[in-house]
Amino acid sequence: GLHQLRDGRGQPRPLSTANCWQAELWRALLDDVGAEGMAQSRAGVHRRFIERIGNMTEAPPGLPSRVIVFGISSLPAQALEALAGLAKFSQVLLCVHNPCRHHWTDIVADKDLLRHQYKRQARKTGMPMILDPQALHQHAHPLLAAWGKQGRDYINLLDSHDDPRSYRSSFKDERIDLFSEVEPTNLLNQLQDDILELRPLDETREIWPAIDPLEDRSVRFHIAHSAQREVEVLHDQLLARFSKDPNLRPRDVIVMVPDIDSYAPHIRAVFGQIDREDRRFIPFTLADQGQRGREPLL
Repeated sequence: GLHQLRDGRGQPRPLSTANCWQAELWRALLDDVGAEGMAQSRAGVHRRFIERIGNMTEAPPGLPSRVIVFGISSLPAQALEALAGLAKFSQVLLCVHNPCRHHWTDIVADKDLLRHQYKRQARKTGMPMILDPQALHQHAHPLLAAWGKQGRDYINLLDSHDDPRSYRSSFKDERIDLFSEVEPTNLLNQLQDDILELRPLDETREIWPAIDPLEDRSVRFHIAHSAQREVEVLHDQLLARFSKDPNLRPRDVIVMVPDIDSYAPHIRAVFGQIDREDRRFIPFTLADQGQRGREPLL
C-alpha cells in the first residue's frame, strides 16, 4: 500500500520515512481483526448505518418526528453525519452557541483549511477576503482569534451539512440565527458585544468610554498560587457577591474550569467541608466529570 495521509483538504501527502512503520502496523492490525471484526467496530457500524439510511425511502418505525440537540459545544464528524442521515426523515434542530454574528473562521490559524463558500454567516462589511496573518488584529477581536479554534472547527463542520435555504422559511421572520441585542452597561457587556460584532481593538477604543475599575467589577483577575487557593478565592468572592446582592442565588451561578476532574478534590475540600447550618455554606454540584473523577478507585 501507499504510505500517505490526507490533509484537511483531502489531498494525499506521503508519510515521512520515520513514520512509515505506523502505516505498516495499521495494516497488520486490520489483517488481524479481519473484515468481520471491522464490520462490528464503531467505524464499520457507522458506515453501514449511513449506507442503510441513505437507501431508505420510508422512515423506519419508531423514529421520532423531531430531534433536538441542545447545549453541546462540539460533536464529532461521525455524529453529525448520523444526524444528517436522520434529517432525511426527522426534523433535526441543533442549537449551537456562536459568539459572533459575522463569519469569523478566517481570523484564526489554519484558515486555509476552511476556504469554502459559507452558507449561513456573511462576512463583516469591509473585511477582505484573504487576511494577512500579521494584520489579524486589524479585523477581529484578539480573544476570539486566540480562543475560538474549537468553536471555529465545529461551526465549519456544521456548515458542511447545512442548507439554510431548505428550512429558513419554516421559522418566524425567517430568523435562524438569534443573537441577544442588549445595551452594554459594564466592561463584560462591552467585551461580549465586541466579540459579537467582530470589533478589533482600535474600533473598540473608539466606541466605548473609559471604565473605572473601582466601580465596574464585571471582569476581575485574581492571582493564586495553586488550584486550592483559586477555589478558596472563588468561595470568598461568591460569599461577597451573595452578601451584596440579596437577589443572587447559588442556582444563578455557574463556574467553569478547564479540567473539572483536577479541580474536583479542591472544590470538595473548600465547598464541601462547611456545615450546612453555617452561613458560609454554599450548595454546589459538579458536572461533566469523567468516570475516573467520580470513582477514585479507577
